[in-house]
Amino acid sequence: MNVWRRMAEMTKAKLNDMMDRAEDPVTMLNYYMRNLDADIDRAEAAAARQAAAATRLKERHEDALMVAAKAEMQAQEALKAGRDADAKQATLSRIYYEEKAVEYAEQFTLEKARADELLIRLAELKETKRQMIAKHGDLAARAAHAASVKRLSGGASAAQAGFRRMEEKLAAEADAAPNAGGDTGFAPGKTSPADALEEALRQLGARLKGTSARSGEKVAAAN
Repeated sequence: MNVWRRMAEMTKAKLNDMMDRAEDPVTMLNYYMRNLDADIDRAEAAAARQAAAATRLKERHEDALMVAAKAEMQAQEALKAGRDADAKQATLSRIYYEEKAVEYAEQFTLEKARADELLIRLAELKETKRQMIAKHGDLAARAAHAASVKRLSGGASAAQAGFRRMEEKLAAEADAAPNAGGDTGFAPGKTSPADALEEALRQLGARLKGTSARSGEKVAAAN
């Protein structure tokens, strides 16, 4: 497993852990998606630079091979013409450019491998983004559902609390009702002031009748 793949897996593992512990997963996901977009931009730029470097080395390799082949032809012509010095110089040039071609080929192989690794990293980042986009819709739906449930629960709790306050208020008013009438002294279940007055007059009349009767009896006894 190369270093880029390990970094990608560590990033995804960290992302999943943060998502699990986040109070607002959708907000956290949006934050990580913005960071991921920046990572993708950087990876694309790095991959493009690395690919350009590999391309330049490939071109140098091909140019060196062409120069070496040309020098080989010059050496052969010089040797046929008896120009040993020119043949020697051309041969030295051929050897030099063949060595450069090998050097460029090795560098190209290395840079090409790095470019390919960056492309793999870029593909992994884009796949991670694809998964995050797919997860975003699910998280948004779940968050909306949770918010709706919370609002409904909060509304029910508020209604219940309000109903309890109304019950308590009515109970308190009922307890205070006997004193609410002021001087009338009227309360539910008790005799009204008018009835009490009628009862008092009736009792007074009865007492007066009783007194008159007793007085008449005394007068009659005296005669």
